[in-house]
Amino acid sequence: MSSWGNDSVTLTPDAIPQHGMIADALSWASSVLADSGIDEARLDAELLLAYALGVRRGELALRDEMAADELSRFVQLIQRRRQREPVPYIIGTQEFMGLTFRVTPDVLIPRPETERLVEATVEILRSPESRNGLRNGQNARRLADIGTGSGAIAISLARLLPDVQVYATDISEAALAVARENAERLGVRERVAFARGNCLQPLRQWGLQGQLQAMVSNPPYIPHSDVDSLPPEVSRYEPRIAWDGGADGLAFYRCLAAEAAEFLCPDGFIACEVGIHQSRAVCELFRRAGFARQEVIKDYGGIERVIIARGLGNEDVETIALCHCPIPRFPNAPHSRRPQP
Repeated sequence: MSSWGNDSVTLTPDAIPQHGMIADALSWASSVLADSGIDEARLDAELLLAYALGVRRGELALRDEMAADELSRFVQLIQRRRQREPVPYIIGTQEFMGLTFRVTPDVLIPRPETERLVEATVEILRSPESRNGLRNGQNARRLADIGTGSGAIAISLARLLPDVQVYATDISEAALAVARENAERLGVRERVAFARGNCLQPLRQWGLQGQLQAMVSNPPYIPHSDVDSLPPEVSRYEPRIAWDGGADGLAFYRCLAAEAAEFLCPDGFIACEVGIHQSRAVCELFRRAGFARQEVIKDYGGIERVIIARGLGNEDVETIALCHCPIPRFPNAPHSRRPQP
């Protein structure tokens, strides 16, 4: 058995429930998944059973039995999860900021810690200073999401800030197709523009030089040599390009730091997610690029997770402010689950 559990044993017919009792099927599935090294085996079993039955998870208690075809479908789903395929890929959706996003293996699964990035950005843009900028004719309504993936960040910002235009980029056309579908489903397609390209190159095509009040990103930040040692849900199934941050995990941050000044308005800021133990190094990159102030925000697990860099061109201030107090969560924003790198 590997450190990630035994997921290689084929289910034998005598090990599979032969009748459709809900309680027995859940007990069997939970045991099978736990034996495969899956931590939240019971939760995953319930989510997959609800999907097989076409009901909400909370409705499982209302049923005692299932039909033979439903049981067969459930067994197939459990077999996929035993192979460490992530639940969101199996059922095709993931919750983020209280919204349901379609996800495929072409996109990174939205994670709960990334909700902190959205919350921090919204907190700043709802501040009196930002609203004053709007009244003074500044370009406060233009935001960019770099490396949008499923569109979770861009679309959440568009939903929470109805007066903004969001520009979302990704290097993967397949990912952009998923993001466009999500924007359409969630009612913000007219306020989220999408373009394919590496790093900030699409912003030049849009002519956004000096016009963005905010640039947000959840970039690849895992060092190249560490990607294969991530949990199987990540290393086997999620797009490697969404995780691989180069030799030291900081390649994308160097691009952001070097090029962001071209696109931000005078009071603009960068907000980005960082990996464990990366906050100091990323703050230093932004400081050297001319961002006088860097703020570090912890996620709900106590890990320094979000960097806010601003004060571009202000040579009088050079501080790193650690924010230990969580920004208030927005209503109806449940945590999704993430295998921690």
